[in-house]
Amino acid sequence: MAEGREAQIGRAGPLAERLERLTNELVNKAEADMVARVDEGAEAFGRSRLLVLAFAVVSVALALGVGYAMS
Repeated sequence: MAEGREAQIGRAGPLAERLERLTNELVNKAEADMVARVDEGAEAFGRSRLLVLAFAVVSVALALGVGYAMS
């Protein structure tokens, strides 16, 4: 009985280590993907903010120009 248990532990140990290594690789890949997506989101937010500010400035200038032309 003890020999069987030791044989199972001898086979299960390397399998558990391999499973742990593969799981850690998967977690690391997921974390790297998450960081990349966060960076992409921050860049997109910055571009969108600049676009909205540009539209606002152009709109105000156009309103002032049309107001001056009508007066």
